[in-house]
Amino acid sequence: MEVHRYGAKPLTPEQEVIFEQYRQKLHQRALHGGLTSDEVRRIVVAMKANPDVSSEILQVVFDEVEKLAPGQRLLSFEPD
Repeated sequence: MEVHRYGAKPLTPEQEVIFEQYRQKLHQRALHGGLTSDEVRRIVVAMKANPDVSSEILQVVFDEVEKLAPGQRLLSFEPD
């Protein structure tokens, strides 16, 4: 995936695989009844619990959420 943020680096192939897993979850939720903030929070909590998920992957997932639900502030992008 190409990343278009200042100073951001493209995801590695390993990060791409992890991102794609979460991307699919987001799209499935969006297709089956919409993407609520609670659903996004649950996915993000699961991601943060995964030691293989980097801040780059989190940001790309947040970008994907913005594409699926434009203009909606579903959650804070601040790290815990």
